[in-house]
Amino acid sequence: MGQYNYPVASTIPGGAWMPPENTSMSDHLTALMRANIASLATDAPDNQLFTIGSGQINGEETVIIETVTDLTTGEQTTLDGLVPRCADYFIVTTDGGTTDLGEPSEITQVAGPTSSVTVTVQWKTGAATNSNGHGDTILFTPAALMPIDKTEAVIDGTGKASFVVGASLSRGSVAIAITSDSLPVRNLTAKWT
Repeated sequence: MGQYNYPVASTIPGGAWMPPENTSMSDHLTALMRANIASLATDAPDNQLFTIGSGQINGEETVIIETVTDLTTGEQTTLDGLVPRCADYFIVTTDGGTTDLGEPSEITQVAGPTSSVTVTVQWKTGAATNSNGHGDTILFTPAALMPIDKTEAVIDGTGKASFVVGASLSRGSVAIAITSDSLPVRNLTAKWT
């Protein structure tokens, strides 16, 4: 059995484990470990190959990962690179990736010939700095038939993915769920009057 300890303050960008604004850090790390460490790829609730928890070690809050078998040196190196990524999240913007519209996000436009809006998703680290997004795919899932130019995009090298919602003269509203394989879901409501 292997145990791998990561002090939160020095390992996790932002220095917090499972804060209220990102309670899915453990789920995100689980998905990253399954996708990137071959010996853990078949982990599932009925075939648990590792656990992720936290506790105090030497007076420091620590992320504690226990595996059924020891990781190889290469796998441990991979794990060392994955743990800081568990704090990643993305913001929803209409200004090219700068200003977060909040959660849930909302856009309101007057319908007209140029009423479409480009929405940009910007991948962030737990320390709120831009991240490259690691080439992950983001899904845009509208709950209604409001025009949207794509339903998925790959995060580019600058950590951004964009889509356009609301064709000219469109009226109505649509809820759009913005998801990735492992980051918290963001919700956007787009309204045209």
